[in-house]
Amino acid sequence: MINYGFYQVPTNNKIQLILNQHAREDGNHWKWFIEDMESLGFNCQLAMNDALSFLWHEETKISRLVTYELYKYIAEGTAIEKLIILESIEGVADIFLSSTKKVTDELQLTTNKEYKYFGGLHVAAEQEHEAHSDDMHEYIQTLCIAAENRQHSVYLVEKVFELFYSMESRIINLRQSLCGSINL
Repeated sequence: MINYGFYQVPTNNKIQLILNQHAREDGNHWKWFIEDMESLGFNCQLAMNDALSFLWHEETKISRLVTYELYKYIAEGTAIEKLIILESIEGVADIFLSSTKKVTDELQLTTNKEYKYFGGLHVAAEQEHEAHSDDMHEYIQTLCIAAENRQHSVYLVEKVFELFYSMESRIINLRQSLCGSINL
């Protein structure tokens, strides 16, 4: 989604340039996710039909729906609305990664494996984004959302958090039904 929804060229729009830079910086994080899934032992071999059944099963529908709905808002959004959505997703990621980093730091002590996506490398990469530079932060602070667009902007922020909350709740419920209760 980051490479196809947020990235647009050519552009001379300052906000779109920020989105493009962010997309370039985040565009390969999925590779860390794949590596971590391998390190965590989740790369099981499945027959093609089993893999497709897993991907398209009713139980995993929520992750597809979240992606589709986010993409819809991104595709329909103005540059500033896309920035609002991106920063909201980043907010969700900050919350998620702060939790997973604690777990992977502990896990690393026993496995001696680095967990790039769920661990410190991803957290550090997020903090080092050019969008988090002082100049970019100052520019973003100067952006003004027209009064008639503020309610929709708030809606977008709330929707992003709601979508991810729904997905995480569904994943936890699925995990509990398959494996018993989780002690967090």
